[in-house]
Amino acid sequence: KLREAEPVARDGADPEGVHAMRVATRRLRTMFQILESAPTFDADELKQLRRKLGRLADALGAVRDPDVMLDHLQTYLDAHPDADLAPLVDHLTARREHGREALLKALDKPAFGKLIAKLDGLIARPSPDATRQVRHFAGSAVWSRYEAVLHGGAALADASPAALHELRIACKRLRYALELFEAPLAGEVGALLKTLKAVQDHLGEIQDHATALGLVAERRAAHPDSPDLDTYAAHRTLDRDRLSKEFAPVWSALSGLPYRARLAALIARL
Repeated sequence: KLREAEPVARDGADPEGVHAMRVATRRLRTMFQILESAPTFDADELKQLRRKLGRLADALGAVRDPDVMLDHLQTYLDAHPDADLAPLVDHLTARREHGREALLKALDKPAFGKLIAKLDGLIARPSPDATRQVRHFAGSAVWSRYEAVLHGGAALADASPAALHELRIACKRLRYALELFEAPLAGEVGALLKTLKAVQDHLGEIQDHATALGLVAERRAAHPDSPDLDTYAAHRTLDRDRLSKEFAPVWSALSGLPYRARLAALIARL
């Protein structure tokens, strides 16, 4: 998937190329983190690959994050054609273009080619220990990530935007772990993933609003004579607050006993 998305990301005409490439790096990093606990693999090698993928993800994020904000802005402007949000649009456009230049340079560097070559080598390498089985580590890999999700949601009532962001990351890691072991787990993985994705998406929307509001505050400070920025900020604040109030039942579906029981039953059947 990383390979498939690279030419689309380079071209830049379709923003989904960067998005798909970024998701692929995240999945790979989570998979390598899981496999570090499997004795079949060299943990130090996987950690090194994760670090390199992390740097690639940062470069992709510098393009993707402005894309997401600009997309929301365009939807707002379509509904409010008289609004003047040029200070924000221009700032985000410049950030995206700067990010694209840096991303293309990163993809052209020998380091990226070496990373792909190392990934190819890892895939092609035969397992040195045929006695190791998925069930010897998959259960703890999945359950420990679910525990991290529960820990992240322990103080939701007073959670800061940073804490909600960390909870979202924990949800992604659990999701990718479940997807990695979807075949051997079988059973109700699809239903569990659906609930998990609902929480992840909900948190993602809250995070998008929080990030955008921080950026709008910066632009308002630089352009105090732009009342439309105030209106846009109020619009995003209302959406953020609504999503925060609606989160409790979404979270309960993931943290409650029925979900835990279904997940535990799947692991027990490994």
